[in-house]
Amino acid sequence: MAKNVGALLILGTLLVVAGAVAAPKAKDPGVRGGPAAAGGPLPGLTNAEMAFFQAGLAAFGEVEAVANGLGPRFNFDSCGGCHAQPATGGTSPLGNPQVAVATKAGAMNIVPSFITLNGPVREVRFKFKTDGKRDGGVHNLYTIAGRTDAPGCVLTQPDFKREAARENLIFRVPTPVFGAGLIEEIADATILANLPALCPCCRGVRP
Repeated sequence: MAKNVGALLILGTLLVVAGAVAAPKAKDPGVRGGPAAAGGPLPGLTNAEMAFFQAGLAAFGEVEAVANGLGPRFNFDSCGGCHAQPATGGTSPLGNPQVAVATKAGAMNIVPSFITLNGPVREVRFKFKTDGKRDGGVHNLYTIAGRTDAPGCVLTQPDFKREAARENLIFRVPTPVFGAGLIEEIADATILANLPALCPCCRGVRP
């Protein structure tokens, strides 16, 4: 009897292993072809709603100069330049525009080592302040110093080389904003009313 049980256990183990080996592996389908299925207006908008959408889209893609709001520190000179893939409002584009903007209009910025032409658009934060306290805040890459539309500006960049040596850098790529306007339409009272039904991890609370 014991031999039969042992044989059955061995046979069952072999079948499980064989099944695991034979199971098909997940395969990355790669970049999806065809037009982007995001970034456009919702169907059924009224004329007024469509006008709001088009105005917002234009503002999102506007390239800023110092006279209309750029600086004194910045990561790029337009929202749409960083949120561009697969359509305006998306994430980092194929080529990183943060390289060229570093010296645009005569700016005297040094491109940090973690910003590359073929790498992603990045926003950088410091883990800790110089006094050892938690930081976590965004430290913009560039300043308007040297630009032809910012005479007299001598603001310097953060010392990214020093902070990299301290292993004090963390990064984030552009988050797609598709549908963000719909989220804004949800009243705070509705969000708060749904809060008790969420698990702690979903509420951003450490278990």
